[in-house]
Amino acid sequence: MGLPRLCLAAVWAGTLVAPVLSYVQTQALVGFGLYTYDPMCGEVCLRSFQGYMLGCSVMAHDGGGHMMGMASTSPQCYGNDSAYLSSVAYCMSVKCLEWDIKPSKRESFWEEQVTGHPDIPPKWSYAEALANANPLPPTYQLTKNDTSLNFTSIVNPATYLAQWNVLSAVYRESILESLYRYAPPSSGWSIIRKWLSDPS
Repeated sequence: MGLPRLCLAAVWAGTLVAPVLSYVQTQALVGFGLYTYDPMCGEVCLRSFQGYMLGCSVMAHDGGGHMMGMASTSPQCYGNDSAYLSSVAYCMSVKCLEWDIKPSKRESFWEEQVTGHPDIPPKWSYAEALANANPLPPTYQLTKNDTSLNFTSIVNPATYLAQWNVLSAVYRESILESLYRYAPPSSGWSIIRKWLSDPS
């Protein structure tokens, strides 16, 4: 089920039970005053690139000093790696345009989320990262065999879709939890619950 359906359900819910909606908004519940993964396209782009080894990533070692094949990437690394920043920025410029997400909202999300830590800023703004993509537009699309990110690349479509499906499912379940916790058992709410629970 796509995000438009989730949004429509939230609006419909508000017209059915305004007092309850007003209450849950004050509680900052998901779907009612609190919107996680906002914008979804930005969060999915981030997660689609965070699994790759960057030039500043550190390989994990066991107690004997042997490499374990796992890499650790710090917020500072994310914030200074040109390949990561430009790839995420290009991904957002394409994917968020499909949802008509304004550049100002992309920039705000970027500043707070791109390094994985709100107090550690990236070396480039969203616009600067996009301008520094090399090449622009990117010509290489990541595949399932890639493990490292060394230059501006196009997101792997399968990875992006998988992340989108996971985050959408989590978001849908969070809204359902909000409804079940605070909504009265009226027929209107029952319809909304059933509609949201149906993944088709």
